[in-house]
Amino acid sequence: GPAGVAGPSVVDTNTFFIGSDQDANEAGSSLQLGTDSSAIMTILESGDVGIGTIPDTPLSILGNGATKQVGITQNQVGGGSTMEFTTEDLDGDQATRLLFTGGVDSQNTQFFRGARGSEVETMRIDTAGDVGIGTTSPTGKLSVKAPPSSGVTDPNGGLRLEEDDNTTAWNLFYDTQNDNLVFRHSAESTDAMVIKQSNGLVGIGTSIPNTRLDLNGAARLRDTDLYFRGPNGGSNVDVGHGIGYYGIVTGLSKPFAGVDVDGPVVYGYSGGALGTRFNGSENIALRWTGGGVTVYGSFVNNSDRNAKEDVRDVENSEILDRLLTLPVSSWKYKDSVGRRHVGPMAQDFHAAFDALLDLKSDDKTIAPLDEAGVAFASIQALNDKLTNEIEAKNRKIESLKEANESLSERLERLEKLVLGNQ
Repeated sequence: GPAGVAGPSVVDTNTFFIGSDQDANEAGSSLQLGTDSSAIMTILESGDVGIGTIPDTPLSILGNGATKQVGITQNQVGGGSTMEFTTEDLDGDQATRLLFTGGVDSQNTQFFRGARGSEVETMRIDTAGDVGIGTTSPTGKLSVKAPPSSGVTDPNGGLRLEEDDNTTAWNLFYDTQNDNLVFRHSAESTDAMVIKQSNGLVGIGTSIPNTRLDLNGAARLRDTDLYFRGPNGGSNVDVGHGIGYYGIVTGLSKPFAGVDVDGPVVYGYSGGALGTRFNGSENIALRWTGGGVTVYGSFVNNSDRNAKEDVRDVENSEILDRLLTLPVSSWKYKDSVGRRHVGPMAQDFHAAFDALLDLKSDDKTIAPLDEAGVAFASIQALNDKLTNEIEAKNRKIESLKEANESLSERLERLEKLVLGNQ
């Protein structure tokens, strides 16, 4: 026989052989078919069959990767051909069946489970390549249809994405009672997200959304903005109205108008407002534009004694003296629409009062409370000054009055003497 092939063999003119071999790696002998000294198929004593390889399963096939590995062709022309694979137990009861049907123009691949005759088709791949799970008529690349008992009573009737421990999973299913698409975690009894079929409303953390997006819980915007308008006459989003975090912190340089805000900024294209809406009635509490802020009502500062500490007395007269030297001008803001104002400059106010009153202010702003406090102290100092001056004048008047009365008495006595000597 051929070299390396033991036992009886049959060799034709093309050196094809059929023989047996005692492989050192296999228990018992094997039957081999091959050409020259290379085995094409091996049948072990156990019955395992290998094509291109020594089998380690009932059927093992090893190809070279350059051509198709397994080909099965029916001897039939045109449509109507059928091929199936089944799995059965030792009693001959069918467990699963894989069925290929059709011809050149129409093919289906069908997967069944259950006993023959009462089997249920679980998945189908049709001629177009569309896949149907739970349906024999897929209408898209993947169509999934749960049984009638699924939905609100059986969240596992939809798609299930399991974790490695096989005990927890995410479920995506159709709520047949409310016609909603539902996302739910198997460890929770409430819905994580709901999309209503009737109007497209989306609920996150709630199963009864009342707006286009209804959130039940906290939401977070990282370092991006939330815009309030859509495309404005084009494909680009209108970014002139929104809210976002602005600041200069580790890993982020995002100032607003050149200022390190380190907090949220609400902005509009030409302005914005804070307001109230109750029973259809709308009211603006505060409105801002590029030139200023308008308060619709009273602006109230917290001045509660219990909210204050490090209370110090001030010298009203010194405050008045500095106020009298503070320049006061008429002016308007650069971006305002012609409206003028009257008052001091922050730099002058800072120079006059910051060190004296330990305000720890900057030279770009003036706090309304500080302006009012300086005015109050100056009024009190002016009142004290006027009171002192009036009291001094009153004392002088009283002294002059007493002197006048004394002169009147002396004049009266003098008149009596003169008249008595006549």
